[in-house]
Amino acid sequence: MKQCIMLICILVVMNQYSFCQKHNFTPKYSIVVDTSIGKEMLRQCSRCTPKHIDGYWKPSEFDIKVLERNFNKIYRVKSLKGHGDRETVDSLKYFSFQYLGVLIHKHKYIYINAFPAGGEKDYLIRNIDFSKVAYKVCDGGYNFWGILFNLKSLKFRELVFNGRG
Repeated sequence: MKQCIMLICILVVMNQYSFCQKHNFTPKYSIVVDTSIGKEMLRQCSRCTPKHIDGYWKPSEFDIKVLERNFNKIYRVKSLKGHGDRETVDSLKYFSFQYLGVLIHKHKYIYINAFPAGGEKDYLIRNIDFSKVAYKVCDGGYNFWGILFNLKSLKFRELVFNGRG
């Protein structure tokens, strides 16, 4: 009987580990930006960004791991401003990310600025510190978007794609 219970416990643990591995997403490139560029990051050219920002904070490595463990929840979030036939993010693997900690009504969020994977290379080749420069593009449609992640509720909200010019 003890062996049977032990086997069941091992199977449950293995199943949970497998579930976490399948639903975890780690981007090929992401960076936490300096709080000094917070206002600039939220001045996107052709998309709305969160309002009522009380301040900025720097997410820790642990905060980013929490975010990335929950990244796949993003697929269920509908855009605030739908562009034609697309209202959701189709795939995370084609994007790079900048992360900015924002305070809204005293609650901690991480604002995610998403752009096509590889877009950061131009900055890096020119030796620009990508943690101190907001990646911004006017228009660009589905290739550029932003979203908020609530560290307390572990939910995403306010998905907005760039406009299309």
